[in-house]
Parts: sequence; C-alpha cells; structure tokens
Amino acid sequence: MQAGISGNSYHLDTEFIGPFLEGVKQVFGDMVGLDAIPQQSYAYSDAAPLGDIASVMPMECATLKGQLCISFTSSALINVTEILLRENLDQVNVIALDVAGEMTNIVTGVAKALLAERGFNFSLARPATFLADDYDQISLTGMPRFVVPYDIPSGKIFVDLGFTSL
Repeated sequence: MQAGISGNSYHLDTEFIGPFLEGVKQVFGDMVGLDAIPQQSYAYSDAAPLGDIASVMPMECATLKGQLCISFTSSALINVTEILLRENLDQVNVIALDVAGEMTNIVTGVAKALLAERGFNFSLARPATFLADDYDQISLTGMPRFVVPYDIPSGKIFVDLGFTSL
C-alpha cells in the first residue's frame, strides 16, 4: 500500500502503518503475553467497527487527521482483562471497557513515538470506548479505512486506521 492522498482520503503505506502494528506487538505480546497473530489486511468502508467493543483514539498532526480504532470480540476483551487483572469475568463490564481504552492508549503511544521519528507529530485526545449497540455514536475518518485483524486464542482484535489530509 502506497502513501498518498486521493480526494480527502489518505492512503496509508507500510512505513506509516508499521508503528501501529509494532504497538500492537509490544502491548499484546510483551505486556499481556498473548501471541496476537496478524491476518490479511484489507480496506474497509463500513461506518461501524468490526468487533463487539471498540476504543477510538483521535489523532491529528499538521497534515493529517484521523484515528486508531481497536475493536475486540467480547471473548478477546474478557481474556485480555482477565490476564491483566488476574480476575475471572463472566461478561464485559466497566473494568473491561477501561482495559480496552487503555490498550488503545498504549498502542497509540508507541505508534506516536515511532511516527514522530518519521516527521508526524500527532496530538492525541483520550480514547472513547463503545459497545456495538452504541456504534452509531462513532464517526470514523478516512474511507476506506485500513484494517488488520489479529487472532488471539480467545477471539479477534481488529486494528482499524483511517486518516484524511488537512
């Protein structure tokens, strides 16, 4: 995938995407201890994220505006939360939603540092986390977006990137 601008949409290249994928590797692999296996990436134009729970981190720099959205199947988020907190969960609860936001925050922090080395100096807001029933409240930037699904033993994690030029 090449970098470039088509209309308002920003086409992401591997140099831009790589820092986000490195963040996923560091956070889910090193911190959580899960082997998150990336699957085939693809362009995605649906307005709603793919998982049952989505955490959205708005990002903006001088030339781009967009977001990282990490969404989880319920089983994946429950598993990540149980590993981190060493507690059993029967269902997604407020604590699990906080974990989703924190995972997105940390992945974005890793990516932000790596992207700064490439001249992208992003400012960040706080991630917002949503259940699938509330996806109508999310407005994701950049159509089509770039999605990398990850398999973990308990479910799926979707890394969804969308950016537009300013």
